Amino acid sequence: VEIVKEFPLDKIYMPKVVHTSKTYEDLLVNIKNADLKVIAAKPGLTIDLDPGLKAEFLSPAGSSYDSLNNYSAVLKLTYKETSFLFTGDAETEAEEEMLASGADLASTVLKVGHHGSNTSTSPLFLNTINPEVAVISVGADNSYGHPHGEVIDRLQQAGVSVFRTDLHGTVVITSDGREIAVLTEKQ
Repeated sequence: VEIVKEFPLDKIYMPKVVHTSKTYEDLLVNIKNADLKVIAAKPGLTIDLDPGLKAEFLSPAGSSYDSLNNYSAVLKLTYKETSFLFTGDAETEAEEEMLASGADLASTVLKVGHHGSNTSTSPLFLNTINPEVAVISVGADNSYGHPHGEVIDRLQQAGVSVFRTDLHGTVVITSDGREIAVLTEKQ
């Protein structure tokens, strides 16, 4: 809602799913008030940003998930030799669909799914991505116990540098097309 209110936008990409939460209803009202075009996020859809930058949606592929998290719009952003995979809250079911699709999942940076929950970042998914860096967006002392220890262990065993917003604050990653640099709010 805040992004729609604060930034000049012409269109918004989001999964084709309906929810009854107040937050979702507020989002729809703000999208309508801003007169934005809504485009359904789906595998293979690309966003034309710049000739050297590729943005492609890899999920959601399905139209009937038990968990709303699997409707997360998963986006791979590629800049020259570096890439970033933003998985939202996608869980194992969506991960399996992406693996089965044959999409190129290999990425330099992984935004870990579902706040580091054990419902995401399955071993095969992580091994296929093979990231150098992982970022976990998670609130401190959250009631869900995120991130889960087995996900942290999996990332560490894979040799991935892990940054967490509960420990490191805001995490900013930049790329020159060959290498990435990580800057955190807290050390």
